[in-house]
Amino acid sequence: MQQFYWKTIGNGNVNIVLLNGWGFNSEIWFFIIKKLNNIFKFHLIDLPGIGVNRHIDPMKINEITSILYNNMKKKSIFLGWSIGGLIANQFAMSYPERVLGIINVASSPCFTKKKMAWNRKRKNILFL
Repeated sequence: MQQFYWKTIGNGNVNIVLLNGWGFNSEIWFFIIKKLNNIFKFHLIDLPGIGVNRHIDPMKINEITSILYNNMKKKSIFLGWSIGGLIANQFAMSYPERVLGIINVASSPCFTKKKMAWNRKRKNILFL
């Protein structure tokens, strides 16, 4: 396996794993890190094929969660944007004892095009 790079920034006692989405590398998080690096320890990860890890071939989500499991500290908060949120969710389902919390930003459990039937009338369902 090729070397999987990430960077750790911050002086806090709580670990936050930052997982970018498609089209962005870990630099997208610097506005958060700049404000909160004294409170949290941030682990910036460029997903395979993106940013510093652009030389790594794409991986399946379970392969990425396995790498995270083998290298991350226990009880971390996972903050994922887009597909990064899917990775965070999969990690939490696979290793709940390792997760302090999950924050999803613009994440969807489905990345495929589907025909939607929004105009159907449904009883007793509240859409927010």
